Amino acid sequence: MDIRRFIIAVWMLAGGARLLAQDSILFGPPAAWVTPLSLERNAAQADAAPGESARWLIKDRQINARLNQTYGHEVRQILTSGGVQNFSQISIAFDPTCESLTFHWIKIHRGNEVLDRYERAKIHVIQRESELEDFLFNGLQTAVLALDDVRRGDIIDYAYTITGNNPAFLGHSFGQVAVQMDEPVARLRARVIWPMERPLYLKNYLTSVRPITTRHPDSLEVVWDFKNVPALQVEDSTPIWFRPYPAVELSEFHQWSEVNQWALSLFTNSTPLSPELISQINVWRKLRDPAAQTLAALQFVQDEIRYLGVETGPNAYTPTAPATVFQRRYGDCKDKAFLLVNILRALGIPAFPALVNTDDRQTIADRQPATTLFDHVIAEVMVSGQAYWLDATATYQRGPLAERYHPDYGFALVVRPGAVALTPIPPSGGQPKTTVTDYFQMGRPPDSSALKVVTVAEGADAVRLRRKYATNPREQIEADELNYLAKLYPQITRTAPSVFTDDESGNRVEVDEFYNINGDWSRPPPDNVWWTFHISSHNVDAAMRLPGGAARTMPLGVAYPSHQFYRAEVRIPVAQDIAADDQTIRHRAFYFHRSVNVANQVVYLAYEYHALSDVVPPVEVADYSRQLEQASGLLDFTIASYPPLQ
Repeated sequence: MDIRRFIIAVWMLAGGARLLAQDSILFGPPAAWVTPLSLERNAAQADAAPGESARWLIKDRQINARLNQTYGHEVRQILTSGGVQNFSQISIAFDPTCESLTFHWIKIHRGNEVLDRYERAKIHVIQRESELEDFLFNGLQTAVLALDDVRRGDIIDYAYTITGNNPAFLGHSFGQVAVQMDEPVARLRARVIWPMERPLYLKNYLTSVRPITTRHPDSLEVVWDFKNVPALQVEDSTPIWFRPYPAVELSEFHQWSEVNQWALSLFTNSTPLSPELISQINVWRKLRDPAAQTLAALQFVQDEIRYLGVETGPNAYTPTAPATVFQRRYGDCKDKAFLLVNILRALGIPAFPALVNTDDRQTIADRQPATTLFDHVIAEVMVSGQAYWLDATATYQRGPLAERYHPDYGFALVVRPGAVALTPIPPSGGQPKTTVTDYFQMGRPPDSSALKVVTVAEGADAVRLRRKYATNPREQIEADELNYLAKLYPQITRTAPSVFTDDESGNRVEVDEFYNINGDWSRPPPDNVWWTFHISSHNVDAAMRLPGGAARTMPLGVAYPSHQFYRAEVRIPVAQDIAADDQTIRHRAFYFHRSVNVANQVVYLAYEYHALSDVVPPVEVADYSRQLEQASGLLDFTIASYPPLQ
């Protein structure tokens, strides 16, 4: 284990957190611009609704864009013993490199009593790196207070202010106002104080609410105030890009061109490339054409520059100088993308950073332009007039440029002079495809049977399988494979080690496995005469997941992209009367096909499942479920023999 992994392992054993000094926490009254809310005691109720362990009485958020201050006031009533367990602690996260936290009060209302919990000594500050497993250090600190003596019926009431703004925003402000939450709120308010000389753009999402706006001599005051807001019941299995919560977006930018100007100021390399980097670029310059040069540079940045992000303060948005990233051999997505871009530019190949949102994806086009909307950086590269979208963090990718896979991000903000809009990203090549072929040599029942499993992964599936074999012990992989098949064939044993073959130029990975199946011929009741052997199209079965219910009001997310083939060649010792079969089921969201053929005592099975969309609209879920269930009923195949084969 190298020292980097050792440090991370020690950090993880400690829970990824460390206790810090309390000096970073301030105490004092709210600023004069704040208008606190008073607790309405009639909003509190002693009885809990079924399943309700606590209730929000106040969620108040106030923003002063001129002072870079955000005030929060939260009041929650504890209704059950479960609520005491889960909600008797306060935790507030902030970035100490550019923000400070001030507590105004912490108290408990119990009947007519008000109990002061404003105790500095009991507030701890921890640094918990929640993204450590992804090799990201965000530097956020969390102020934690475990409240003493909390009882059922208590009302926890606290207020605080976070002061500061990330310097990478260059003085610009952005935000979002929640209109509804996953819990009911008796009073939900947002108040924004905005400098009159700076523009403010509002955009509603899934709501038509209008704020109350008041003009002051030097500022604009905008208030959203809601009472008795019901909980939003969010259905499971929605698409990754679906945002169910209504909100109002606030931004200082009106057009994407303004976001581009901001990004251009960050993605500007004022540091010359180092002699070592220039020397490496000159090596790539000798390659035969721009495509080969691009592939070589991409492979180097993907494989030789390890992924590690120290994203504190402005580092969360500002890329590190390419010469530094090359020298230290690590960086996060923006560091690696910017290094690749600068290498290609030095080779005379047009390349630009491209900002994307890995969750919102295509829906980002409907958002109010803002600097905070992007969470990943890739590169747009022009080679011989063809645009390629390349991810410098995608290790274990192989194959030609046209086959380098990226998720369907939908749109990107390409950081280049003159960009005024988002750029559509077409679907990539290298789409995932896996073919599993089971070769059965059936023994006479109840004798054992031989099984050879050949898995061929292409496109993105080849990358996943290549990564799996590169990062896990072979013994563990083989144990996992055996345990997986043992769920289908309980008496299975391995007869030889797996064979792993990697065609990197074609981005094709093959794994061959060898087994013996003993005792899986069965004679089920009631007559105990027929011998049967069940064959499962297991990879297709795993890809076809039935939704939990057909009655939905929100879109259903589908695992996409996914393209699975299952083949079986079953050699039987005695000819049998097995009917040929060919069935196809088509839906807008998937394609399914099964065929059965028999020739020369060999049964040939072929299954295909192809996800065609990542979403099923609510009105189509019932039909989708019906057709998917119909396809699922065709997955298993049973070979039956009467009388017993002998």
